[in-house]
Amino acid sequence: MDTWEAYRDVRRLGRKTRLSELQRAVLWSIVDRVRSQLDSRGFITYAGLFSRVAARLADRKRLPFDFTVVDEAQDVSVAQLRFLAALGAGRPNRLFFAGDLGQRIFQQAFS
Repeated sequence: MDTWEAYRDVRRLGRKTRLSELQRAVLWSIVDRVRSQLDSRGFITYAGLFSRVAARLADRKRLPFDFTVVDEAQDVSVAQLRFLAALGAGRPNRLFFAGDLGQRIFQQAFS
């Protein structure tokens, strides 16, 4: 998410303990400060990299692959999913995911 409004308004399904809007505002100010410092130094986060590549792919008429197979999909992050969705470009059967939730070791679960 790139703006306070997007972060503030996102649905938070499945959370046991919800943060208040004031707590979220404090967290967002920290995230925003870190992003600004990274940007001023020419650095980018891993998630930011995938988001930028996904945005670039969205502007292309021709994609680099016809099909994408993703193994160990249980370890794919949300930013990586957005990148993979851009590879699929909304066309049916362009993406295939194989995974095993019993083997998830890197990421938190998501639906």
